Amino acid sequence: MCNQLTPPPPVLYKYLPFGSAKSMLENLSLKFAVRNELNDPFETMPGGYLPLSPEDKSKFKNYCITNPDRMQTIKDYFSEIGININTPEELHQAITSPQNIPTIDYLTEEIYKKLIHRNDWSHFEKLISENYGILCLSESYNNILMWSHYADKHQGIVIGLKTEKFTGLKKVKYEDQRPLIPLHCMTYDTTPSEYEQAILQVLTTKSNDWKYESEWRIFDKLSNLSYIKIKDKEMYLRKPIDASIFDEIYFGAKTSPQNQNEIKDICKKSNINPKFFHLTYDDQTYSFKRLEEIQ
Repeated sequence: MCNQLTPPPPVLYKYLPFGSAKSMLENLSLKFAVRNELNDPFETMPGGYLPLSPEDKSKFKNYCITNPDRMQTIKDYFSEIGININTPEELHQAITSPQNIPTIDYLTEEIYKKLIHRNDWSHFEKLISENYGILCLSESYNNILMWSHYADKHQGIVIGLKTEKFTGLKKVKYEDQRPLIPLHCMTYDTTPSEYEQAILQVLTTKSNDWKYESEWRIFDKLSNLSYIKIKDKEMYLRKPIDASIFDEIYFGAKTSPQNQNEIKDICKKSNINPKFFHLTYDDQTYSFKRLEEIQ
């Protein structure tokens, strides 16, 4: 997939309110979000299934006649045409009888049609929510909307992180259509790598409406992260991280002098040596000027 072959820039940025930035620097930790913390309602929702190949059709048929839920559909249909099935032997005989092959093929096709049109991704969403954390980063440090949405209306902090310190960075691509995934990833005969590839494809594709975020993501199993709970708020952290990962720190146009000084003091105590910048209003355009602070 082309979006996974693009090398990351040297530095990616995390927009944060002051309290979250302070916690990251004090504890040398990175917070990974879970599904219900993300603000895109389409997260974890594919657009449907890819068409079945002849080989997949055969596998799907076998799935339908062996899966208990699908077998019930088949038994109900046979009952409607006057063939009652009460034992496993009778089911096997009905399925394998040459005269019933067209019926089984028809039922398999009907089950497939129902699956691809039901648009129910609750199982897929549940699996991701319970197993994966996401670290969201941006290529930009001076996006006005992101400062407004994620950095406390320009009162927060943006922290630049060295990408050479990460593995598994994935660039988000922006499309009009939600991605399609293989049907077997939700039903049958799926290897762990295939399933993870489907999850990765869904979680690295977003609507063009989000293109301004220029986002990159890192994924990790929740089981690999440290779990903490503070006042009913659950968090998953990767810690401790190397202090050298912090490359730049940006103070917003409205970050208070008190909070700026506190961040600098924390960096000294934690042996973090970033370059500090302050964003100020451009004189004429709707943009910011970056001023580097002399240490």
